[in-house]
Amino acid sequence: MSTYKLTYFDVRGRGEVIRLVFAQAQVEYEDVRILHAEWDSSKTDRSRFPMGCCPVMDLDGMTMMQSMVIARHLARKFGLAGKDEKEMTMVDMMSDLCTDMLNEMFELIFEKDAKRKEDMTTAFVKKSETYMSVFTGWLEKNGDDKGFLVGNTVTLADLALFNLLEQLSTKHADILTKNPPMQAFLDRVKVEPNVAAWLEKRPKGEMDI
Repeated sequence: MSTYKLTYFDVRGRGEVIRLVFAQAQVEYEDVRILHAEWDSSKTDRSRFPMGCCPVMDLDGMTMMQSMVIARHLARKFGLAGKDEKEMTMVDMMSDLCTDMLNEMFELIFEKDAKRKEDMTTAFVKKSETYMSVFTGWLEKNGDDKGFLVGNTVTLADLALFNLLEQLSTKHADILTKNPPMQAFLDRVKVEPNVAAWLEKRPKGEMDI
């Protein structure tokens, strides 16, 4: 039987989508959380962090890197990657779009120069209109009655979008206010039984990101 050990910071960040996959699949794993104060001394251990970055997942003697590589691997294994080649491609596409937008948001959050941050915020909010339009379009194309991005069950794409929208709801709530279908999607996935169970017990985290 496979054993899973996920190591990431004590935040949601780029590792939360992996935790959501485990939650949706109801698979047990070791959730190792590193405090930022510990990171400088930990990241030099190349046996744990081959590239000096997180997240990493240890699985059956192999250390896996890159958040979406890990998430996709688990999604395939747990039946959350789509039911056929077409669905799998769509799940990958939607998941990567969510990751792109999430990364842009993190760049904005950690920008220290005030003027540059202001310019980045303006650009981010404007570009968000395109992202939200694409996600809304895929929901409508798949059928509003289904409520999912791909197919008729929860996939990695839905979990990736949920993770993105949850982050936006605390950092850029105005984006969701302007996009009711995205707010409705967030509210709908939040009460999916396995997701809701995870949210109920999820640690608060060191930072709200």
